[in-house]
Order: sequence, then structure tokens, then C-alpha cells
Amino acid sequence: MTNTMNLRELLDCLSGSLLLCVSSMNPKSMCYGLYEEKKSNVQRYWAAIKLKLKRDTDRIALIEALMDEMFCAFGSGDKDKGVLLAMALYGAQIEKLR
Repeated sequence: MTNTMNLRELLDCLSGSLLLCVSSMNPKSMCYGLYEEKKSNVQRYWAAIKLKLKRDTDRIALIEALMDEMFCAFGSGDKDKGVLLAMALYGAQIEKLR
């Protein structure tokens, strides 16, 4: 499915998956407990995006470092740090890729 999507569609799906990943850490959310599935979606969309990037390839390492840090924070139970990193990725990094 990701092979047929254009870059904009993939970026939109990644943004949504980041938000769902955050939501999966909230006990009041319908997504609660589905963290591993949401994490897998984020990784799958990101892998497809990297292949389609024409510009901004210099930002790949930074984004991957932030994602790794976010996943480590969520994995260690530091939800606040994970949410901050996810929002940083969502707002400042992902939406501006070309």
C-alpha cells in the first residue's frame, strides 16, 4: 500500500500515526495498549518516505534520532518526554519535508 502513495500522502499518514502513537499511551484513549502496532506504522511510513525524499535528505538522520529517542522514552515509561518528542517531530520536522 505504501508503494502506491505519493510523498504528501505518506507524510500525512506518518503525522497521523505519530498522533495515534501518542494516543496509545493515554489510558483514556481508545487506542490505549496498541503502542507496538502504532510504533510499527510510524516506522513503516517513515521507511517509505525516506525512499521518496528528493530534497531534505540531510534531515533524515535528525528525524531518525528524534524517533529513536521518542520510542526509547515511551518504552521506558517517560510518556511526557515521548509526547514532547512526537510533537516536535510532527510540527517542526515531518510537515516541512519535500
